[in-house]
Amino acid sequence: MSATSANALPQAISAVSPEFKKAATRSVIAIIGFIVVYFSLIALALGIVALSCWGGLSIIMLRPSFYTLLIGAGLMGAGVMIFIFLIKFLFATNKEDDSDSVEITAADQPELVQAIYELAEAIGTPKPKKIFLSPDVNACVFYNSSFWSMFFPVRKNLKIGLGLVNALNVSELKAVIAHEFGHFSQRSMKVGSWVYSVNKIIYNMLFNNTGYANSLQSMANVHGIFSFFAMITARVVQGIQWVLHQVFRMVNKTYMSLSRQMEFHADLIAASVCGSNNIINSLLRIEYAQLCFNSTMEMCNKAWKDKAVVNNFYNDHGIMLKKIAQLNNISLVDGLPVLEDRKAVHTNRINYKDQWASHPTTPERKAYLDQFELASEVNTASAWSLFTNAEELKATMTQHFYNAISKEEIKSELDEKEFEQIAEKHFKDNSLPGLFKEFYNDRQVATFDAEAVALQPFTLVSFDQVLSEDAAVLPRKVQMLQQDIAVLKGIINKEIQTDSFDFDGQKYPRKKAAEILAILESELEKDEKELQQLDATLFRYFYAIAPFTEAEALKVSWKDYFSNMNRGDQFLNNANRIVQLLAPVFQGQQLQIEHINAMSQDLKQNQEPGFKKELQYWHNQGAFNDDAALKETLEKFIASDYQYFSGNSFFDTELIALNHLVHGGWELINSCLFKQFKSITETQAAIYTNKMAAELIR
Repeated sequence: MSATSANALPQAISAVSPEFKKAATRSVIAIIGFIVVYFSLIALALGIVALSCWGGLSIIMLRPSFYTLLIGAGLMGAGVMIFIFLIKFLFATNKEDDSDSVEITAADQPELVQAIYELAEAIGTPKPKKIFLSPDVNACVFYNSSFWSMFFPVRKNLKIGLGLVNALNVSELKAVIAHEFGHFSQRSMKVGSWVYSVNKIIYNMLFNNTGYANSLQSMANVHGIFSFFAMITARVVQGIQWVLHQVFRMVNKTYMSLSRQMEFHADLIAASVCGSNNIINSLLRIEYAQLCFNSTMEMCNKAWKDKAVVNNFYNDHGIMLKKIAQLNNISLVDGLPVLEDRKAVHTNRINYKDQWASHPTTPERKAYLDQFELASEVNTASAWSLFTNAEELKATMTQHFYNAISKEEIKSELDEKEFEQIAEKHFKDNSLPGLFKEFYNDRQVATFDAEAVALQPFTLVSFDQVLSEDAAVLPRKVQMLQQDIAVLKGIINKEIQTDSFDFDGQKYPRKKAAEILAILESELEKDEKELQQLDATLFRYFYAIAPFTEAEALKVSWKDYFSNMNRGDQFLNNANRIVQLLAPVFQGQQLQIEHINAMSQDLKQNQEPGFKKELQYWHNQGAFNDDAALKETLEKFIASDYQYFSGNSFFDTELIALNHLVHGGWELINSCLFKQFKSITETQAAIYTNKMAAELIR
């Protein structure tokens, strides 16, 4: 679709929806309510100022002296400080942090800037004042706002994250930018922009008070009398904040509801210029890009343990985009994954209109846009094709990830091939056989008696009958039920503020939450029992098809794994007791000697012996072999007699070592348990493969 002026857009597109108008009306009413409360407080504050000044002068004039001067000045200062608190936001400016970004101009990136300017013209919004590139997966329009920006136009800046560029084609990047411009394109959208500005001002008045608090503390430091009046001022301000906070909650709720409608409308404006298909595809790609971005960061953090850095984060991110696509059987077009808005087999059944969620979900946005049929052509070329000197830019932006690291600390630099090797090893170490269709992923198998299960009668059936499609998604169903139950409990306990909720597409009042909760808890109990039985049945299947020696070895592996799971729980419980015991120390609390002595005695007599025993067990299991430094700390700890405290001071080195063993130990033990479980699943997969191969030979 060619770019057109926003004024030429069809009425159905340029006009806001009835839902938007309702949300905007509620937001304006809430703002008016806040203004009424605010000016009432201003009037009250002016009265306090007048009374405090009159009272202060009266005290000074009644009996002039040094102390009456202090009392009078303190009283007047308290009144003035209360008034200042209510008007300080008039002079505050909210500056967006762009320290991680690089500003570009048309001279730097002519094709990209030209495309941005053409989009702004097509949508009918002013060109951005400045354009920035950032390292992350992001795109936003931002500006430095103040109270006065509500009344005087402020030119916006555009920020584009290179992590986003890495995962989009040209059409999708333009659609994302068009969406950001869409927020400021229509006259009716100015209502939402105004509410946004007011909401931000209120928030800063309530919560951004560091400078004010410092001024009040300076007043208190002058003299004990001033300290008294500063305390009175703080109490009054706290009362004002409580009132404003109640109104703020109301304003924020209405704004969040409006914000959802603003997202829909911005999507529609962008779709009219760039196509709804490109908007939806970009949303799916953004989610995927963020997943891969996080995975790339994880690989970089692993490399940094050996003091190694990458030389081009974005090419490495591109490797991760392709690698994760391959692992999940996602096809690639021009090097980018082809993502579909696929519905999960099991999804959440409890939904409530979350007034605090400013962005609709991707399925909601797709459903909204589909009704307008605004599909457009797709330029499948990488979004990098809009950039000049892209490789140099990637390398330069990569340095932002290492700004806090001195060059002397860096021992080596990884190229793309070396990074890919690290990524492949990571996926190999952390993925389970595809035979099990993610049945075992991201969960802990419930303990079963492998000895007893092996003796149970078993009718041999095909593997697909044991792990059917429905059975494979049973863990997902259980997970969704657990989440729904947590939401219902939040509604019942009023931790989630809502008057109604949807269950299986039907609306219910909040008072029905307990009734639905009982239904879902009954379902969960049934499904968890079924899942536990299925875990045992799977083992019984492989035990039945394996040669006797392999079957017995598999049985022993499961028994050892469950035994180690139990030992892992023992370690975690012991570690948690130590963490709770020493929490006051690591939090820097002031402790009495008697308390410290009692703590040290408890640690030495009750906690340390069991902890050492568990550490020694996992040391023997090889759990610490992957971390030489922590293994050395463990061996020294077991061989030593730490005292932790003597006289009037702690032995920091001993406490730090203990803390490292508590937290780092659990991470390594958890990794050891996963490796053991992974080995079991690979053994089962090998048994199945060998059986299929033997049948083919026959």
